[in-house]
Amino acid sequence: AGVAAAAGWRGALAGLGALALAAAALERRVVPPDAPPAAAPPRPRTLARAYAPLVRHRPTLGVAGATLLGQLGFWATLTYLGAFLVQVHGLSVAQAGAGYLAGGLGLLLGNVAASGPLGRRPLRPVLVGLRLAQAPLLAGALLPGLGVGPSIGLVFLAGCLHGAGTALGMTLIVAESPAGRATTVALNQSALTLGVALASATGGLLLALGGYPLVGPGLLL
Repeated sequence: AGVAAAAGWRGALAGLGALALAAAALERRVVPPDAPPAAAPPRPRTLARAYAPLVRHRPTLGVAGATLLGQLGFWATLTYLGAFLVQVHGLSVAQAGAGYLAGGLGLLLGNVAASGPLGRRPLRPVLVGLRLAQAPLLAGALLPGLGVGPSIGLVFLAGCLHGAGTALGMTLIVAESPAGRATTVALNQSALTLGVALASATGGLLLALGGYPLVGPGLLL
């Protein structure tokens, strides 16, 4: 948002493209070469056998489902936060970027907190508590009657809880899964990505049905 304020949205997108090219160059320089490919690519039956233990293990499926729904709720909020701050509170695009800054800082702090004392407690009760605490924050962040400062503050707090929950959820599912680590991480990452993908569609549906007053209660659920 800061770049867009100075150089327009085209400048901001060009800057993101430059960062992507720099990341590609860095990866090419520091990531070691791949091992030689297997003699034959894995067959669908082989993949099915790898995931079969996960499908039969309800605790693992439960954590993956919670990952999907948790990502949906948080990223639906973040997807429409900018439009909310511009349309409801009259902020400029650059000013609305403060909301995304708050959410991003919250995610970072939550990830860091998960590696501290929080991560040394029983993970399942901690995760349940994080979800329950995050729900009213997401519900309130997009309420039109709330001021700009409180709204951004709720996004920051929700980001902290979400960042911790995402990291701890990955730890829990790997620790409890009956399948291999790579297969388990792939399942959880697929649930995470699907949740993010469904977030914009869900938020858009709630907006179409009842506007921003419906988005908060919908995300709480």
